[in-house]
Amino acid sequence: MRVALTADSSSDIPEELIHKFNISILPYYINYGDESFLDGIEITRNELYKRAEKSGTLPKTSAMPPQAFKDFFEDKLKDADGLVHFSLSA
Repeated sequence: MRVALTADSSSDIPEELIHKFNISILPYYINYGDESFLDGIEITRNELYKRAEKSGTLPKTSAMPPQAFKDFFEDKLKDADGLVHFSLSA
């Protein structure tokens, strides 16, 4: 049985573990006012920290739309029998 490992970007899993265990990352949105960036894709952690330091404000985060979750998981299940996902709780 092949199990896909996935996590959302808020999990902050170190790159070495992502590669070692082939973990697929579902990015959250990082929101600054009316600007939104895909975490780890359109904005890096260093850019995030610099922006927070410069502006004096912390960003807000938001999850992907429900269809994006569905598409992400369906894609991962094409090559796996099951899936374990690490995510933020309520």
